Amino acid sequence: MTFELWCDVSAYQVGANQPIDFNKMKSAGAVGVCIRKSLGYYRDVTFEQNWAGAGAAGLKRTLYAVPYPQFDFARQILAMTTNPDGSPFLGPLDRPMWLDVERNPYMTRSLAIAKILAFLLELTGHYGTAPDIYTAAWAWEPWYSTAKGWGEDWRLVVASYGSVPRIPIGWAFTKTGVVVPKHASYSGWQFSADGNGLGPQFGCHSAAVDLSWQRVI
Repeated sequence: MTFELWCDVSAYQVGANQPIDFNKMKSAGAVGVCIRKSLGYYRDVTFEQNWAGAGAAGLKRTLYAVPYPQFDFARQILAMTTNPDGSPFLGPLDRPMWLDVERNPYMTRSLAIAKILAFLLELTGHYGTAPDIYTAAWAWEPWYSTAKGWGEDWRLVVASYGSVPRIPIGWAFTKTGVVVPKHASYSGWQFSADGNGLGPQFGCHSAAVDLSWQRVI
């Protein structure tokens, strides 16, 4: 199995009137970049700038969106799928987008997961491919689901910082309870994030930048 080094970025990595240096990011070893499109209703104001800059540098590109299950669904979908002028944003994406599921939904797990599934299905229809679920065991299991077998329907990008990723139970087992080998349980592993001090090395104006290994597809 082959993996590529990717960064994920948002307005936090952009300085005042100073765009990310995506050529420097590429020179530091990154192959692709996952760019924040939205946070709830909020459209990341640097998305268009980051999307264009990464493309000009020859980096592969995809996007991520952060849903809040307790907020209005339609308004969030618009932020995830359209340009500021309301026209459809279609990419193209070089790998599936991420749905960043790590916010406390303040509701029952059954209701929260029903809402997340609605987002996933809507985004699959819009972008033409199923999103990856970006999450961590500490968020997924207490707030969303302890069911096994999620990996049979949705790929995982796991946020886990250490020498070995901690896989949420939904991807650690098949629906019949068979253990999934760890190396086969995720499509991406965000292995480094806040506090890593690597932002400047990768052309960012923040102290840190999120880094992940993404399986070549």
